[in-house]
Amino acid sequence: MNKKSSGILIILLLTLLLFHRTAFGEEKRYGGTLRLASITEPASLNPVIARDSVSTHLGALLFNSLVRLNGRGEVVGELADSWNVSDDGLTWSFKLKKGVRFHDGSELTSDDVLFTFERIKEVSRNTPFSSLFDIVRSFDAPERYLFRLHLKRPYSPVIYLMMKEIVPRHLLEGKEMKDPSFGRNPVGTGPFVMSRWDKRGILLKANPDYFKGRPYLDSIQVRFFPTRLAAWVSLLKGKIDLVTDLNYEDYRVVRKDERFRVYDYLSNFYYTLLFNTRDPLFSNPTLRRAISLAIDRDDLISTVLEGNGVVTTGPFLPGSWAYNENVDYQGYDPERASRLLRREGYRDTDGDMIVEKDGRELRLEILLDRGDEIKERLAKRIKWQLLKAGIRVDIRVIERRTLFGKMLFPGRFQSVLLQFNTGAYPDKNTYLFWHSANIGKSNIARYKNRNVDSLIEEAWETRDLSEKEFIYKRIHRIISEDAPAAFLFYRRKFLAVSSRIGGVKPEPQVIYHSISGWYEKK
Repeated sequence: MNKKSSGILIILLLTLLLFHRTAFGEEKRYGGTLRLASITEPASLNPVIARDSVSTHLGALLFNSLVRLNGRGEVVGELADSWNVSDDGLTWSFKLKKGVRFHDGSELTSDDVLFTFERIKEVSRNTPFSSLFDIVRSFDAPERYLFRLHLKRPYSPVIYLMMKEIVPRHLLEGKEMKDPSFGRNPVGTGPFVMSRWDKRGILLKANPDYFKGRPYLDSIQVRFFPTRLAAWVSLLKGKIDLVTDLNYEDYRVVRKDERFRVYDYLSNFYYTLLFNTRDPLFSNPTLRRAISLAIDRDDLISTVLEGNGVVTTGPFLPGSWAYNENVDYQGYDPERASRLLRREGYRDTDGDMIVEKDGRELRLEILLDRGDEIKERLAKRIKWQLLKAGIRVDIRVIERRTLFGKMLFPGRFQSVLLQFNTGAYPDKNTYLFWHSANIGKSNIARYKNRNVDSLIEEAWETRDLSEKEFIYKRIHRIISEDAPAAFLFYRRKFLAVSSRIGGVKPEPQVIYHSISGWYEKK
């Protein structure tokens, strides 16, 4: 080979190392930095105890779970190479990928998985979500690459409990989970490695030994901002590359700016006006239905969300297989609401526009957490709508920790504006929020219906999707008619990313999981 040929070969090899060309001809380049904005600083990045959304998002970059959801909401293996269920539905076995290594070089084995889930079950014991693990009889790790869990009874949604990130046993055994040393310096198996965490933010570096292949980006900078406005200004100045929850006004600005690419998607969270069904006023389902029928959801979406929302009549995503399109118990019908109020003895006898019964006007209090602008605007609009129906409303704004710890979980409230997570699969969250076993915990409405309980439990043991669909449409109908909540809407969310970044997938389930495939354009 002559000197000229050798030079050409070297150039070709370097080019192959630096670029990977997609099927569409777009070049993927190794190198570069992605700059993310965070409005809050995470308390800990230990996934066993982390609860806030920032920790969850960053955890997807630092750790892996046995399985996770893809962009279509399907369960796919991550650390698990494969899994199967015994014929009686009581034992789930997960075969692990071999050769997966933590950031410190040690190999991940079934002992790490066993340790992680034993700690998760332990720390969740005194939380509203402890009931999720009540179904589990035990965990074991009979072989180096085999993890099993044994159930008390068949429970098909147990696969969603396997989406927790796995931590290294050798670094955490014998330590308190709240120990800040691991929470500030996490060691996972994920595509990025913790490099620095200080007052300015967090720096992550690419994991060159990642079992799925080295990320294209060299690093990720997470910058802390005091307000969403400050993050927005920084985006416009080109100092950060990604904002995942833009205001609609800001979205309209950047969608015309060639420096950015924008996406919109439907949130997994639905808004509700949740009733305390043990409250003397709201123990009456007819009264709950009347209030729900007096709320104009289309008006709320138009005025509060500027049209960027989708009405829902129950706890499932419209258009999903669990959603019952034929349910109309929670549509806007002021005349029917008025008839129900009169049936319960409420009339405006003194001409002040407020209905009374036995000399007492119909009055309710709506709680909401401080700092949520959408809920504040929503509460004011609902107050106006219910006033037109003859119902007086008082709005009370409370700090989030006080709201949940001292009022909602103990049941000291009448109604509250809340968001609930639908999840990609309804079994887990329907059980958490609407099964009577969770009253006093995650069932904040204190809702109890024996038919709903039985149907939820029947769905656990049903693997046939058509049967499960039939069950959930019945659950939707019953809950909607009982009206433990006035189900309102799902919000459309907006995302902006610098146009210099390629490979972006805007699906809410996978956006942070997909960052390892993002790249800086040439």
